[in-house]
Amino acid sequence: MVIMIKRTAAALKPDLRAHGESQKLPRQLAHAVLALVCAIGINSCQYSSSQSTVDEPSAELRVLASRYRIDFDTPLNSDAGWAAAENQSAELFYDYPFRLRVQTVAETAPDHGHELRLQYRRGNGQWLPVGMAEFPYPAFATPMVSTLSATAYQAGEETERLLGDPELEWDEAIALSATAVTPVWRTTGDALEWEWPLVIRRFSDGPSFAEDEERFEFRLVDGMGLVLGGRQPAPVILRARAGHLGGT
Repeated sequence: MVIMIKRTAAALKPDLRAHGESQKLPRQLAHAVLALVCAIGINSCQYSSSQSTVDEPSAELRVLASRYRIDFDTPLNSDAGWAAAENQSAELFYDYPFRLRVQTVAETAPDHGHELRLQYRRGNGQWLPVGMAEFPYPAFATPMVSTLSATAYQAGEETERLLGDPELEWDEAIALSATAVTPVWRTTGDALEWEWPLVIRRFSDGPSFAEDEERFEFRLVDGMGLVLGGRQPAPVILRARAGHLGGT
């Protein structure tokens, strides 16, 4: 950057002397520096903007319904193993994987398509992305909340309608396994169901320890970090099973 600024200054000097305007050099240089910095920084600025979460609900994407499964091994499209009724809060256990099934709809789709991922927060804390870390033996880090590999289905297995209004138009989506983000999709007008395998750990990196009766919330965001409109999943209340200390 310094070399380019010097060259810019050198190129300006003859012209300025010829017109008797050497006093304008500082202003000309300032403009050149500003333009150069903007050109260099524009990509990083765009990246930062696209990755930030926007709390204003999306007009394009909505959550229609959701439900928690406490039985991690229930077959994907079985209407069983639920922790609570549809759209209701559930009681779950630390260090016991569960699943979250969500029904969504898109009114429109951009050319680049849609992606969905989960965020979570503990109590009234900051919303954080749900990443991927196996349980009970993660490879690189031990987050408090993560997706993991499913045991009851294969990644990409198609979902059948289990949630929401049966009169709505419908199309198959998929269940996720060992990933936090859906594939890119562009279906509009039809209800889609997605299912994530999840775990909430009592002990996690920090170190951090989660108490009994703590509240956790999940929400869906799109690939640009925009929060979906509609009815986001209800909170869950966590506790340890009798005699369980946590960890692996």
